[in-house]
Amino acid sequence: VADLDLVRCGPVARPSPSGTRQVRSPGWPWCAVFPLVDATGLCRSLVFRAVEPPQVGPKSYALAGYERRGLVLADPMACALLSRTGEEVRVADRAGGPDIFWDGVVRLVEGEPDFLTWAADPERVVRANGEYRTTAVIGWLGSGGLPAEIALRIPKNSRVVIYPHQDDAGLKAATLARQRLSHRSEEHTSELQSPCNLVCRLLLEKK
Repeated sequence: VADLDLVRCGPVARPSPSGTRQVRSPGWPWCAVFPLVDATGLCRSLVFRAVEPPQVGPKSYALAGYERRGLVLADPMACALLSRTGEEVRVADRAGGPDIFWDGVVRLVEGEPDFLTWAADPERVVRANGEYRTTAVIGWLGSGGLPAEIALRIPKNSRVVIYPHQDDAGLKAATLARQRLSHRSEEHTSELQSPCNLVCRLLLEKK
């Protein structure tokens, strides 16, 4: 989890001076902090999730003053996929090992716990023909499901597997995701971005 920079954990910040960005006061002692990225793989906001389920109130909060509509959770491979430049999608091993290539599979999951479970699975990385390959993991938040702008960035020739919660809201979100994925075209999915670093870029910018 730490190597992939998927989440950070710490005490909830105390009230800060006016004009600074902060989490809404949830009353938790500790929380998990997840970065949220846009359709180009850039980190645009944060979401704060309770480490232990609260007795009352929401389980998560957004960063005050920042928008999270259109944003998703994404592991480094998913960020590389969203920010691709037309070259083969890969991420650099932070420990100095070989690059890891995308295997053509995208896993769409619902919520922070399921995202963390799939993204941190050590068995995701498989070695074949002398190369290391793995899937891309994207997590959506809330009943809105997978944002349309994110769906358009998923290559048309990829294999997409959806893992919703088995309730009415989750199944509705999965149906919506399938509909949005069906609207992809070769023109959309081959759109090029500026040739920047393909590794997840944690640059926080105001939406």
